[in-house]
Amino acid sequence: MSAGNGIMGVLSSRLSSAFLFSFVVSFAAWNYRAIFVLFSRLDVRERFEYIDNVIYANNSKLVFLLILPLASATAYILLGPWLIVGWSYGDSGFNA
Repeated sequence: MSAGNGIMGVLSSRLSSAFLFSFVVSFAAWNYRAIFVLFSRLDVRERFEYIDNVIYANNSKLVFLLILPLASATAYILLGPWLIVGWSYGDSGFNA
C-alpha cells in the first residue's frame, strides 16, 4: 500500500464521517418538532397522529425527512471550507 492510498483512505473516511454528522445535525434541526413530540408524554398513537396530521400535514415528509437535511449537509460540507478560508484570510491582516 502506498502513502497516497493511505492518505486517500483517511480523507475518504473523514469526509464520510463529517457528512454523516452533518446530516444527523441537519436532520435534527429540520425535524426538531417531531423529535420533541416523540419524546413527549402523549400516548404512542397520539404522537404519531400529531406528527402525521399537524407537523407533516401537507405530505411534506419526504422533503423534511430527506431532501432538506441532505441539501443542508451537502451545502455545509461544500461551503464550510470556503468560509473557514475566508475568515482566516480576513484575520490575516491583508485587507485591501
